[in-house]
Order: sequence, then C-alpha cells, then structure tokens
Amino acid sequence: MRFPIILILTLGFSLSGKAQSDSIIKPRLVVHADSIFLELEKRYAESNQKSDGGPGFRIQIYNGPRRDADQRRMAFIREFPEMKAYLSYDAPEYRVQVGDFRDRIHAHAMVLKIKNVFPSAFVVEGFIESPSWEESHGNQK
Repeated sequence: MRFPIILILTLGFSLSGKAQSDSIIKPRLVVHADSIFLELEKRYAESNQKSDGGPGFRIQIYNGPRRDADQRRMAFIREFPEMKAYLSYDAPEYRVQVGDFRDRIHAHAMVLKIKNVFPSAFVVEGFIESPSWEESHGNQK
C-alpha cells in the first residue's frame, strides 16, 4: 500500500518540477536613456581611441616664473637632447617636466642621471604621451 503512494508522489513531484523548469522566464534588461547620454558615451569612447597617452611618470626639473622656466627647459634640451621636455602652466607658476616613463622604476633611474645637472629634479606622476618601449625604459632616442 505504501509503494503505490510513494510512486505516485514521486512521479507527481518530478513532473511538476519539469513543468516549472520549462516555464522559467528569462530576465531581460531594457535601458531607456536620453540621447545626450548616448552621445556622451560615444564621444568618450572616441576620445579614448584617439588618446595617445595614459598614466605614467615624468621628472620635474623646475617650478617658477615663465622666463626662468624657458631657460631651464633650453638648458635641459642642450644637456639631454634625446629626451622630450614639456613646459606647462599651473597657476601661478610654470613647470618644466621631462621624459615619459610608464613605470616609476625607470623614472627613478633617469632622475639619478638628471640630478647631476639639475639637483632639484624629482619624479612626478601624471598623464604622459605614449612612449616607445625604449623611451619608457630609459633608452630614449
């Protein structure tokens, strides 16, 4: 008497489980956004593709008035013609930063050489141009 009841219950549960698994609703995500957000997303993606740089390190050799910054930049170019030198303005003073290094280790190796001529040089973190492999490892062309 127990066997037929157990058999009926087992078959009933297994069939009901199969029916439930066939009727599972697959979730669907629909995003409604203003066209301005889509345009901003498109512009952001385009700017990232055009970007020819990223995070990295440079060596700062001077911070001060424009006239002195130009003189220090030219002096650096005479001493190290193989490296790029950048002049930027951060109110109220100008900065002269040099090199494009992907990692701090290579920037520190180069700052030791630069300190022989520019003793106040130090490594700074920021946005750099994409250097070649040689440039990023201290063997700048």
